Amino acid sequence: TLFRNGLVLAVGAALPERARALTWLEFDRTLTLIDRTHINVGLPGEALKYPEARKAHEGYDVIFENAGLAEALLAYRSIYRPLFDDGLHLFPSVHGKRGAITSAHLGRLTGDITEREFGVRIPIHRLRDNVATEASENLIGGAYAAKTLLRHADEAITLRHYDHSEGLKAARQFDNFIEKRRTVTAELIL
Repeated sequence: TLFRNGLVLAVGAALPERARALTWLEFDRTLTLIDRTHINVGLPGEALKYPEARKAHEGYDVIFENAGLAEALLAYRSIYRPLFDDGLHLFPSVHGKRGAITSAHLGRLTGDITEREFGVRIPIHRLRDNVATEASENLIGGAYAAKTLLRHADEAITLRHYDHSEGLKAARQFDNFIEKRRTVTAELIL
């Protein structure tokens, strides 16, 4: 479960989808390991937050490169995943029922893990928010890039919720300025 829980956080950050979509991930069906660096995710419309009319004929299909995550998924599939059951769900339930954990459980699980480890409760949807904020701050195109990444229909949604880049950019610029002004560097051995 520790390996699975680590993958919940890693996949939640690498694939900024809602919890409902993440519970649909299954090896060789909606999640395919192309090689040791590329991952294909293909989700049906019913797994996504679309209007009902779009769900029948629209889905989500993306190939992305993430060597670390691909290696972790390969190890999980061959070593740890078979310990749960003989199913294909990426995040299986450990409470005796076959199939994936529910989206509500996924949110509680990430909240419990982050509260225990960091003292702050961060549900899975907040990982999506953090990815969007990083994208709006660091990718060319800013909030428009985040809008595309999250598949928002309206850029105003992205601007209202995720584009908080001015303060963070100023803090990073100030940090860089201070680092350049240092004349003596010292390493602390703690």
